[in-house]
Amino acid sequence: MHVVGIEAESEIVWLQDISNIDYVREETWFTAEPYCPPPKIYGQTVVGYSVLKPGIKPERGPYTRRLFTLRPHDRFYDPRGIYQKSFPVEAVDPKTVQPGIRGVKTDKIKG
Repeated sequence: MHVVGIEAESEIVWLQDISNIDYVREETWFTAEPYCPPPKIYGQTVVGYSVLKPGIKPERGPYTRRLFTLRPHDRFYDPRGIYQKSFPVEAVDPKTVQPGIRGVKTDKIKG
């Protein structure tokens, strides 16, 4: 199955100012629609999402897009919580996220 994904991104839309966020959770979102707004996810805040290039169509299967989220127990919301000196496995520095390029872990997210 060939899906349209990260290689077809044209931009990343941030719904929040990321200048004070140490990390975001980079997650995959499968959708039948290439340009729909991000879903609401119970217990998470969507901080950003990827947008695909116009006219992109999969041969078959879904579109793959990225979502960038935070949970209530993440360091941004709870600086003295469980991620005070650690981070979730899917965490990336939001400043390293670009269209077509996965975010990376930097010293900043390590706490």
